[in-house]
Amino acid sequence: MNKRPNILMIVTDQEYAHQALPAGVTLPNRDRLRSQGVTFNNHQVTTTVCTPSRSVIWTGQHTPHTRMTDNTNFAWIDDMRADPKTLPTIGHMLRDLGYYTAYKGKWHESTLAEGDSTEAMEHFGFADFQSWGDVHGAPFDGFKKDPLIAAEAANWLRDKAPAVVETQPWFLAVNLVNPHDIMYFD
Repeated sequence: MNKRPNILMIVTDQEYAHQALPAGVTLPNRDRLRSQGVTFNNHQVTTTVCTPSRSVIWTGQHTPHTRMTDNTNFAWIDDMRADPKTLPTIGHMLRDLGYYTAYKGKWHESTLAEGDSTEAMEHFGFADFQSWGDVHGAPFDGFKKDPLIAAEAANWLRDKAPAVVETQPWFLAVNLVNPHDIMYFD
């Protein structure tokens, strides 16, 4: 069994890091994750828009280097795509260190389409992806897809992680859509 730690990285989209909750509101599961994990208290990005922020997180580079200055699901963004040949991701870096790398949830850094296979993220340094493809943050995508993303991650942790950990440590990136597009209320 491997002695290096497994890494579960949960990313929410466009969330204020130090949000004060209204009186009486508690988030016990989030508090438990925070107390047992690592919080990046001083992580800075040069833009708050979804795609550019993600490019900084996954590459460690500033947006002028990633060429991600706007969201990728617009027609005028053709020349601003993440190029895995020249811009390695954390997936490449951890894979080079012997980690099995998996990615679940919203990517939004390239032209991955809905319905792309589980191998769609291989050239970005991640061994598997969800079979239903990328999430583009359209209205209600978080409401509809975040439960699927969470289930996909839970299934991976239950079904695949135990086999992977027998031979190597793993890194699982879980990328939720919300609070990016919270537009639903009941």
